Amino acid sequence: EISFKECKFEDNDLVSAKDPALENYYSSIIDNFAGNVTLTNNCFIGNKVSTSVIVSEGIPFGTYGDFEVNDEVIATNNFASGNTRPPDEVEEGCDFILSITDGSIYTIDDGIEYDCTPATATRCFLDEITTASPTPSPTNQVTSNPTCSVFIAGNTTECLTSLVQITAEQEEALACGRTDDNFTFKLCADTLFDVDSSIENPIRILSSQVEIICGDNGQRSNNCTIRSSDFHININASDAANVDNTVLISGVTFTGLKTVPNEESYSVSAASGGSVTFRDCIWENNDSHLLVKTDLPSELTDALQLKFDRCTFSDNKLRTGVLRNIGQDVNISGCTFSRNDLSGLLANVSICTTLGFV
Repeated sequence: EISFKECKFEDNDLVSAKDPALENYYSSIIDNFAGNVTLTNNCFIGNKVSTSVIVSEGIPFGTYGDFEVNDEVIATNNFASGNTRPPDEVEEGCDFILSITDGSIYTIDDGIEYDCTPATATRCFLDEITTASPTPSPTNQVTSNPTCSVFIAGNTTECLTSLVQITAEQEEALACGRTDDNFTFKLCADTLFDVDSSIENPIRILSSQVEIICGDNGQRSNNCTIRSSDFHININASDAANVDNTVLISGVTFTGLKTVPNEESYSVSAASGGSVTFRDCIWENNDSHLLVKTDLPSELTDALQLKFDRCTFSDNKLRTGVLRNIGQDVNISGCTFSRNDLSGLLANVSICTTLGFV
């Protein structure tokens, strides 16, 4: 399940550089297959797609292999303007939501039913509201275990100039048998964390309670940037002994991803249970397959509650999309997607793809 509220998708290009050799090419901002999508007060402006802004393909309710699936899009007060489709790209198209109850988007056969749902808002809701500044997070304190001598960053007001401490201190706490420690890692403002250097590593979330904030108040204006050509952060239940995570990442900029041939590159990977929130974060100037991917939760955890609050995704060159969601619950609120280039790299591309099993 995935929901978008008060987000803006603007000037994203999914078609201009399409390889003429690609057959059966289609692209959309959101591609929903066997999942539930809720859209409220969003704006879709000046995007280039081959089919429709949103494509919902599959069946309203039925089976997919061994899974029961439900495919539904609920749209309320969304605005769409200036979105374009190239002429003769596909035989069927729609200005906003194209629903397909059988078959494939790019195979036109008798018996396939199409339903086009227009956007209902007459103006962009976001032009009428102002975005509140993020609320500073309280600093969590960690009670030391007397049997272990472990320095925990959450015990101090000092900021971090290296990401190495984030993973190392969680590992030390786990080694001492402390799985419920609350960690708050404060990144130093105006700092570039270069993961490609010999002294840095990507972030791994190992403990159940972790906050990583930029500066004193966790705002993007404090300029904490993590640059990595491989990946930025891994939140995975298997790393954390199948615990449910409660994670907040606030005010951080993620950049520098580079595509590696024959390998899937991404910024964030998440498959744990619990809750993970990215607040006031930026993804920009990445060249990658994906920015965020979720996988099916393990048998020992419930679905992950993944949230993006007032984040920005801009000027990225992506092979398959910004977000690919499989089996998790995703909430996207107050976010901006702008000037992302997804054109012509694979046959099927979307800003966000969701595959949900119920």
